Amino acid sequence: MKDIFIQNYKNIDQLDIGGLERINLFTGKNNTGKSSLLEAISLFVNKGALNVIRQILQDRGELLPGKDFKDEDYLLNSLSSLFADRRINFSKENSIVIGPKEQEEIALLIRFVRYTDDNGGVVEDNSNLIEGANVKIGLQIRIDEKQMVIPFKNDMFDKFYYRSIAVEILDNFQYIKHTNATIEENTRLWDKITLTEKEDYVIQGLRVIEPNIERVGFIGGLLEKRTAIIKLKGNKSILPLKSMGDGINRMLSVILAAVNAENGYLLIDEFENGLHYSVQEKLWEIIFKLSHQLNIQVFVTTHSNDCIVGFEEVLSKNLNNITGKLFRLEKKGGKI
Repeated sequence: MKDIFIQNYKNIDQLDIGGLERINLFTGKNNTGKSSLLEAISLFVNKGALNVIRQILQDRGELLPGKDFKDEDYLLNSLSSLFADRRINFSKENSIVIGPKEQEEIALLIRFVRYTDDNGGVVEDNSNLIEGANVKIGLQIRIDEKQMVIPFKNDMFDKFYYRSIAVEILDNFQYIKHTNATIEENTRLWDKITLTEKEDYVIQGLRVIEPNIERVGFIGGLLEKRTAIIKLKGNKSILPLKSMGDGINRMLSVILAAVNAENGYLLIDEFENGLHYSVQEKLWEIIFKLSHQLNIQVFVTTHSNDCIVGFEEVLSKNLNNITGKLFRLEKKGGKI
């Protein structure tokens, strides 16, 4: 991605970012759209997949316990949180638009629409079909000239397979949130690289925090959660990785995500979480090297000056001519 244009998404009315590089770091005060930017990128590269939309709603607390997507009003209100100012209207001007600014034909468009079974199409606000017609409500998702309207009725939203655009999240797309990944997520990513050279990348990365690590693995049965374990040099005991602290578990999540993003995208929200300032530069060096070796474009957010300093130090080493850029998002006049 060389640039990205975002319109009507969350707290972003309109944002145009050009000059994206291989490694991109975004900073700014709270509520300046850093996390919203990463979410928008995840929606675009996954072509508006419904499982990505649902995960965003879940992470933001928009899916309430005891509620489900069979309730049309609840579904409409939950999905409205994706739109700027939670607007619920059906005009094209209210559409979420995400993509390269100069290539509108491949941009992702998401909007609420009215439609009828009679004519099989979307009914715009100025249409006389609205009066007296059996008008229904749905969510339109369009990208690459492909489009789908997902009905808000019964449990169609849950069961609707988005075949014409995307069903699964891309295998080479990884998104590390501000909290550590769950053991289930890390286990799944570890299983994908077991007995490959990528295991060595993970071990080398963990040695930044604990130099004596020799082996890493995941153990557990079918009826219990698997646990990450490590073997230390000179120690016969097997130790749970969790006992080594938050920092090494954050490192594991980031590196596992990176080695599973080959030829794709790695997104990291709040890079510094759980990491002492002394290891941040070393983690940046690992990310720069992996982005070169595995052909990954990286998008990172931070609140930390230590993170920025570490980024600058590694960038100045000019490793493999990898390009990087720091962006700062600001809010002026209520706009980002």
